[in-house]
Amino acid sequence: MLKLLDPRSGPVKGSISRAARLESLGGLRLAILWNGKTFGGDLLQRVAALLTQKYRAEVAIFLRKPFLGNEAPPDYFDQIATSGSQLALVGFGD
Repeated sequence: MLKLLDPRSGPVKGSISRAARLESLGGLRLAILWNGKTFGGDLLQRVAALLTQKYRAEVAIFLRKPFLGNEAPPDYFDQIATSGSQLALVGFGD
């Protein structure tokens, strides 16, 4: 399916609310989504290792987008939602 966007349409209006700040990172299960850019996986793995060592966090799921130029496949969000994770890290590289 091809979706065409009209650049003359202007910005999308609305509001977004932030998730509540976590009280602690201790013992959390992490969902990690890497966009596939160079060195991003290394960076996210190092951050996950630090969170594991310092806060006893656990990586519940680690996903890599199939192509960095597109949004993540919808089933990735289903996998994250059912992984039991309380925190999602989304990263990039270069």
